[in-house]
Amino acid sequence: FAILLQGAAGGDRSLREAAYALAAGEGLVEAQLDVVDDDLAKAGLLALLGKSNAALALARNLDSSAGWLLVAEVAALEGDIDAEADALDKLGSAGAVDAQTLALLVGLDRRRGRLDDAASRAADLIERFGASPERVQLLLEVAGGGAGAAKTAPVLRALVESDAAPTPFRERVLDVWEAAAHLSGAVADVRAARLRRCRFKDEDE
Repeated sequence: FAILLQGAAGGDRSLREAAYALAAGEGLVEAQLDVVDDDLAKAGLLALLGKSNAALALARNLDSSAGWLLVAEVAALEGDIDAEADALDKLGSAGAVDAQTLALLVGLDRRRGRLDDAASRAADLIERFGASPERVQLLLEVAGGGAGAAKTAPVLRALVESDAAPTPFRERVLDVWEAAAHLSGAVADVRAARLRRCRFKDEDE
């Protein structure tokens, strides 16, 4: 590695790439820092090394969607809610609200105690990007206590009626749907949920 590093220092890009590949293959994070020429990658490596302040400073200077996403993730790990919120606001203003960003926003709302907002975002996450097991589990976690019932009830109903709910969560989705329907005053949904539960029991028997 030292030989490759010397060549890289002399401006030989192929040697730099070879040195980086060797360091990455051996899991030498500190060594990767010496040869990586991508600032986003460097910020990520700094975060891995626990050098959060340096990672945040470098990522902020990039002023890009990927950079702000990294800032949000590192800030969340550090428990810095204000920095995380600022980064996610930057992502939102840049129109970069993808599935990963929405999931981060759900987590931020939970830590701030804004459970209705968290539940609404979790429902929106499923509506926009699909019902993966991770997204369904997230919705159940934030909506299980009745938060955002008016927003979550229709999404939960759609999961049940389309059989889109992952099998391990099927009964829990039904329970949370019924509770959300009751809280939001959707009497027809409450009846529909109870009827669906009876059908599930018949199928299981």
